Amino acid sequence: VESNLIATRPGEWSRITLGKLEVEGTVYPALDMAFDYANRKLYVLTDNLANEDGDIEKNALLLEVDYLTGEVNRSVEITGLAKAPNWWKINQALTLACDNSGTLYTVDLYNGYFYTLDAATGAATQVGDTGYIPMYNQSMTVDHETDTLYWAYYAGSTKQIAQLFAVDKATGACQSVGMTKNNAELCALFKPYDTQETAGLIPDGSTSVTGILLSASQLALTAGNSQKLK
Repeated sequence: VESNLIATRPGEWSRITLGKLEVEGTVYPALDMAFDYANRKLYVLTDNLANEDGDIEKNALLLEVDYLTGEVNRSVEITGLAKAPNWWKINQALTLACDNSGTLYTVDLYNGYFYTLDAATGAATQVGDTGYIPMYNQSMTVDHETDTLYWAYYAGSTKQIAQLFAVDKATGACQSVGMTKNNAELCALFKPYDTQETAGLIPDGSTSVTGILLSASQLALTAGNSQKLK
């Protein structure tokens, strides 16, 4: 919301603002998000930043964000996307998802090509052609129980063909699961993964904290006491 990272509790939907998606003084709007359960990392895909004339001033970034504090830990520029059909347009990644192995996936804006993304470098590797050209905001997610990748596809208000695709991660081929009612443009697609391995990944306030062990030089904190690193 307005480039803020928001924490919310399902059912209550109360909001806590953790922080802004800010890199070196520049605030970026988010396009899509993905959680890497394999490495317990939250990734955010940002939009390009354009000036009033529509010229791109800053390219889109892949951000690694602390999901507890909202702090941007690392940012890399998205590279390696195929060129847009029209030479004056700059292509960009539009969606983001992460499977059970920790692999990131995206679809580009102007070609509908399917890629993997290197989380460390932002380099995109083309896997295949989805056969569908997206328009405006989209979203992808993975059902971690089956490791299936889904894409909420949208092609604009005039085409009326918005639908949910299951995407073959090896080829980019899409199989329709069903049409989206009212041709809805869906964003922030996500299916929570609740298992013994993920239980307690995000504190729910039900557990009392009696002590904290900080790394650096193994500084232990207990309730009522204070310590200082030298």
